[in-house]
Amino acid sequence: MDDRLDIRKLFCDWVEPDVAHYYLACLIGIMVLDESQDGWIRVKGVFNTNNPVSTCLFHLLEQAVAHGLLEENEYSQYRWNPTFEKNLYWERS
Repeated sequence: MDDRLDIRKLFCDWVEPDVAHYYLACLIGIMVLDESQDGWIRVKGVFNTNNPVSTCLFHLLEQAVAHGLLEENEYSQYRWNPTFEKNLYWERS
């Protein structure tokens, strides 16, 4: 498993909507995380058009916010909700 694929790390700061879509696509395994500019240029069109993948990822983001996993600000940016982590029953420290 790629250590970079940790939702808490990917969303540690506010993330633009298209990047949030990309991160989700990588997290669920339909894209490979490539942090280079060339990698982003190759895939960014998927997130800027109306298509089934983009629509699905948008709904996943909405649900992640609705259930408290992520937070959304007034600029439609997303980040990990630190209070959600306190409720994780599978990772008690």
